[in-house]
Amino acid sequence: MSTRKILALGLSVLTALALLSACGGAPPSSAPASGSAAEPTTAPAAAAPTVAAAEELPEPQEGEAPNQPMPVVPRPTQQTEDASGESSQLEAYQQSGGLFQIEVPHDWQVEEERGSEEVRNIFRSPDHRSFIAVYLNQNSDFDDREQLAIDLERYLSQELGTTVQVKVGEPDNVGRLRVEFSYNLPDDLIGHKGGGYIANRGNLISFVIFSTPSNEFARWSNTLTASADSFVLADNASLQ
Repeated sequence: MSTRKILALGLSVLTALALLSACGGAPPSSAPASGSAAEPTTAPAAAAPTVAAAEELPEPQEGEAPNQPMPVVPRPTQQTEDASGESSQLEAYQQSGGLFQIEVPHDWQVEEERGSEEVRNIFRSPDHRSFIAVYLNQNSDFDDREQLAIDLERYLSQELGTTVQVKVGEPDNVGRLRVEFSYNLPDDLIGHKGGGYIANRGNLISFVIFSTPSNEFARWSNTLTASADSFVLADNASLQ
């Protein structure tokens, strides 16, 4: 074959290939063309949330109320006693000779003295600032209130070591003479107040009195008055 024919044949082949490419005859490529957007992918659907089953309460037995939340009950406040409630702390004391009985604060100390014509019992608070006293005397004249005040002043002055001012009032509804008194101890700037009563039976006079610092009188007065009013003289009481 001549050189001219070979050149003509190659030119024909190139021309054919160019025409085929222009007409889209080339097989499509499986890869996406450069610069084209990829087809969006659909994500798998999320699983629905699982709802936990409510805890089941046990079925009520026959005759029982349906199960309900436990109600909250407020705790009651503990109530403290006031001065008038202190009288509940009194306890009975009987004089060693059986002459009388009286209720006194349970933690108070007692001193007792007996002579041929008188009996003296004194009950002192733990701090020795307050006292209850029972003084039995057969020589006093109950109808002479001025003399009774003198007798009580003498007794208290002897016990306390200081001058005591006593006031004897009118008889109460059971015939007792109510008394009031006050005094100051050495080096004591507060002062003390007291009260009680004088009673008689036959020839025996009973002085039942109490005292406390003036600034504590309001606190103790109910208790000490209750103590004095609890005094009971024995039916056969006698100093003979």
